[in-house]
Amino acid sequence: MSPETEPDLIQAEATNGRVGYVRKAELDEANGSTAAESFTSPEDVLRWQETEGAEDRWVNVYSSVTRSAVIGAFLIAGAHS
Repeated sequence: MSPETEPDLIQAEATNGRVGYVRKAELDEANGSTAAESFTSPEDVLRWQETEGAEDRWVNVYSSVTRSAVIGAFLIAGAHS
């Protein structure tokens, strides 16, 4: 599956064990996919990895019943972990 064909909601398990959905846009922001669109050199990638990519990031996990209700968080571990 390519990034262009990924659904807007992706099933995920929160750190508390509850299963719901993360929003693709929020996941892309947290994992660097959105930032990568502006990279023009390998140095840009390294700079991002050393700053934003070094820290843990959390993405809300939403209920499959009430898609606006946050039921937990999905961890994207930073490079320091």
